[in-house]
Amino acid sequence: MLRWFVLGVTLLAAARSTRADDDLDIPGLDGDLRGDALVWEDATFYLEPWEGGLAVRLSPYGRARAEMVGNAVPVHITSTAMKQFVEIELAARSDCTWRRWAPDRRIEALRLFVHRDDLAPVLVKPFTAAYSDGTRIKLATGVPVMPTPSGQYVVGARGDRFRAAIPHSSVGYTYTAGRVSEPELPQGKIYRLDRGAAATLNGEPLAVRAQWLAPEPTRNGEHALVHWAARCIDLIVDAPNGALRVTERPRPPPAPAAPPALRPTGYYIPAGAPLATEAGRDVAVAAIAIPVSAPSGDTVCFDSTLAINKDEELPYSYPGQLARTVKLCTPSHLVEKDP
Repeated sequence: MLRWFVLGVTLLAAARSTRADDDLDIPGLDGDLRGDALVWEDATFYLEPWEGGLAVRLSPYGRARAEMVGNAVPVHITSTAMKQFVEIELAARSDCTWRRWAPDRRIEALRLFVHRDDLAPVLVKPFTAAYSDGTRIKLATGVPVMPTPSGQYVVGARGDRFRAAIPHSSVGYTYTAGRVSEPELPQGKIYRLDRGAAATLNGEPLAVRAQWLAPEPTRNGEHALVHWAARCIDLIVDAPNGALRVTERPRPPPAPAAPPALRPTGYYIPAGAPLATEAGRDVAVAAIAIPVSAPSGDTVCFDSTLAINKDEELPYSYPGQLARTVKLCTPSHLVEKDP
């Protein structure tokens, strides 16, 4: 597992070089930040808040963040007492992003840290705009965005990207998370746009890769106004009439299986025991009994996985899960044995 940490440090240096083009000024990053926030999926997550401390980088990709806007995960900032790092808790929700945490349910109260510049810009106020060509955009608070040199912002939805002239005062780094619900499928016939068709929003092209579904469009000769809805995002786009097709109603995804109960057999770390890194820094607490090998030293360790999953709405080309493993330990005298 050491090679993953070495690899992560190497990739981190490359990633910071790649991000140079992304560094446009959004005020407030150096201030006292508290509350709900978003972290880029390619951020480095530290369990020990110093350079060279135990850390994992889940995404190995070096793409510019403007190309992966929307690929962020919700967190809750608990402290910004340090200049370089912010302390975060993982949020058990998706919010308006297209990635979600896959928590290790054996542990709780996990303390992590990220660099300040790994916080993603986010819409802190709702945004709505209607355009003269009949297209429209509505964005909810919590949508991740990315500034561009033109002054507009890139927005990501289901893997597709488009630009909008969002007021700078509506963008920041913390927001108030609200209830986020999935849009309902339209009634009656459902239409889809051919993959790669040239849709536009306010006259600007919108590359279509996702399988957007829409109700009966409003047709006008060779063009049609198509209503698309996704989590936190509502659009009316202009699309070629000839590229629209009636499609079958999708089947609902199966309900996720409940995680298996882990009954202790042999030796186990009891629920409530403190968990630390191998260097001895407390970072979490055992949520349930965790089976381990027989103690043979001062501490007993096990592998814990930190992972984020792809949202079901993202195209198949996006990796399903990004994950790394870290060792967490507890003092041997706390380990119990199943009778």
